[in-house]
Amino acid sequence: MRVARLSVLVGVVSLCPTIVITPAASAESISPTTAVGQAPQNYGIVRSAGLNTLEIRHLSGGYQTYSVSSDLTASMALGPGDFVAFNADANGTLTQLRPPRIARIFEGTISNIQGNQITIVAPDGSSLTTTVAANSVNRLKLSLGTGLSVTQYEGISATKVCCISKFTQQPPVVVPPEPAAEPPQPIPALW
Repeated sequence: MRVARLSVLVGVVSLCPTIVITPAASAESISPTTAVGQAPQNYGIVRSAGLNTLEIRHLSGGYQTYSVSSDLTASMALGPGDFVAFNADANGTLTQLRPPRIARIFEGTISNIQGNQITIVAPDGSSLTTTVAANSVNRLKLSLGTGLSVTQYEGISATKVCCISKFTQQPPVVVPPEPAAEPPQPIPALW
């Protein structure tokens, strides 16, 4: 399992974002020869962005610098830590570039940690168990009660795990009823 530090998130308050890659991603699955008409087949984390180049850390752990046209990057403000889906031709030129499609974002608090398995419980009571490398658990200082957001992506086993200080969807606030005050004492009549 490999872990990479992220610096940018979409839609959540982040204190310690991390991408967790399960062993399913391998060097063999990262191939820069995909045809242009297909959906992006490769995923990685931007290490640096230049005027016409993008250095990407593949999920397998290796780095590669790609040539990129401004047409592909015009609609994206890319920077170090951004997670991207991409295709490249055999010459190392990016032919497709976009953020990966999000399958689901799950937010909650950590209710259980056993080795590299973390269970998160949402305010509605639903739960999710995800894998986080033991060294990341220690580095991120994850403990019971810590707020966590887990982003799962379509078609890949990588997940983004982020510490959060508050939920983007706040749990409903239950206001207790005010205690009933004693009825006012009647004023005695004077007639």
